[in-house]
Amino acid sequence: MKYILVIVINSLYFNNSQAFNFVGIAYDLNTENIIYYENHTVILNKEGQYKRANVVYKYPSGEEFANKELIFSSPLTIPSFDFDNFYSHTKINLKNLNGVAYLRYESEGVSISKSFEVSDYLVADAGFDQLVIKNWDLLVSGNVLKFHFIVPSRGEAVSFRLLTKSINKSVITFILQPENWLFRLLVDDITLVYGKYDKRIKEYIGLTNIEKISDGELTGDYYKARIKYQY
Repeated sequence: MKYILVIVINSLYFNNSQAFNFVGIAYDLNTENIIYYENHTVILNKEGQYKRANVVYKYPSGEEFANKELIFSSPLTIPSFDFDNFYSHTKINLKNLNGVAYLRYESEGVSISKSFEVSDYLVADAGFDQLVIKNWDLLVSGNVLKFHFIVPSRGEAVSFRLLTKSINKSVITFILQPENWLFRLLVDDITLVYGKYDKRIKEYIGLTNIEKISDGELTGDYYKARIKYQY
């Protein structure tokens, strides 16, 4: 069983700017070759919280292959978003309206429509980063954070847990894994490295939501990558 997690990081810990940009560079875990770039543009509200965001995905050739638009409301852990991967013909739409998250997923003849009741520990897409910051003290104190993450390709809110692996002078490393012990045997952990003081994501290591291409054709497999973030 393979979960295709759409955890796209939008690091939120900025206080003095109403707009900013940053870049994620995804390296293949096996070859260390660059797979793609994520170009993030973020607009903050007057309180310094996320208001809107855009992510453009490009191959090393410079060709754009996917785009995402996000709108943040309450709670910040469930942003409304539209994701469009032009190559895999995958479209994801999620709307957070009046306490309900409405999901629409389409990809290669597969169509899923689901709704989820919004709660404090329901998370979607880049809302994961908001969850980490919100529960920072709890995590670094050694507690395990349990939550439900909306997996669009399955049309389910899957139970996950997040825990602290290590803390050193400059970074804190977290581990994300399924709550179900059997699934943990089948699915590799995702590793996330955050700055200890600025609380910005530095690295994401694990399965991505970007499908592999071989000889110009989609393979059905998804890249495992190390994504390094530059601010």
